[in-house]
Amino acid sequence: MGKLVCPCNVEAIVDTMAEHRIYADETHTGGRDRKLRGLRSVTIGAHCASEDDFEWLERFHRDYFPRSPELKSAIVLTEMGRNERANQSILNGIAEAHIVIVDFAEHTQDLLFAVYKATESEAEAFTSAIAFLKTGRLPEDVAHKVLRFARLRALTYSAVGRVEDLLRQAASASGVPAGRGDKLFDTNALFELSDSEFKELVTRFSVALGESLRPDRQADRIIKTMADYRMAHEGHIAMVCLEAGTESSLVFDQGSSNAFSMLKEADDKIHQAIESWRYRDAEIRSGRLTQEDSRRLRGLQAADIAAGLAAQVFENANADTLIAAKAVQEIFHNVLLNDCWLK
Repeated sequence: MGKLVCPCNVEAIVDTMAEHRIYADETHTGGRDRKLRGLRSVTIGAHCASEDDFEWLERFHRDYFPRSPELKSAIVLTEMGRNERANQSILNGIAEAHIVIVDFAEHTQDLLFAVYKATESEAEAFTSAIAFLKTGRLPEDVAHKVLRFARLRALTYSAVGRVEDLLRQAASASGVPAGRGDKLFDTNALFELSDSEFKELVTRFSVALGESLRPDRQADRIIKTMADYRMAHEGHIAMVCLEAGTESSLVFDQGSSNAFSMLKEADDKIHQAIESWRYRDAEIRSGRLTQEDSRRLRGLQAADIAAGLAAQVFENANADTLIAAKAVQEIFHNVLLNDCWLK
């Protein structure tokens, strides 16, 4: 896991051809309220797969942007807005993409508004909660505690918290001592990340492990488990649900090395837990996480376009989080909002 694939590594290329690769990228909305842009901005991730290596996107590239070295969402979305044929081509190509929407404001804005009010500050004067906390209007230790609490609260209501719940269930029912392996991130390390790195980490984790939380995938795993093991218990079921999110290899666009390192460490913990707690002798397929240059891979360009389109639809909805997410679901059927897949 974590092995970068490059053209000079023939062995890696052969290995990659045999595995299921999914390509992922993320972006941000501009913020639904300009006065609170940093606080109200939503992070949106997407992952795409293709049985024909995205030949449809290669044709689109050749037909509409033959001189452009890479397809970026900005130019593609502009072309979609003025060319119906181009619009339909892209919509048909990315309809099966999975979208992840992480709205940190949903669980932190009440806390931060209370802080603004307590210090008699005008919330509209600050572009982000981070900017406010750095003004010095709060004692430094208080500002650090507020930020730490806000980040931990965001984790609790994201896919991170749900996956940690599955880990705890597996550990509790499998005889593993409490507290071992159920926390995926070191809180001190999380606090050291910049605002953008923190959002990137949580969003990429949601993209990578969100499949573990899909009700249909969980139902399939539970039915198969009960058929194979009539005495399977809660911990066993939690473990096989986790497996659903770790089977495929994900390729991300180049991002923060700090965030990606923490993501890989968390993914390793989950794989180690599955190996420790599994109840059968069959080998568990272990997906890998890598970062590569989007200029080399059409899949990453498709993911960038899907994330960009989802962000555009979300922001244009000009509504609260759930309604805007439902608007995205009208185009992309598979949408994860924070810690729940939309029905």
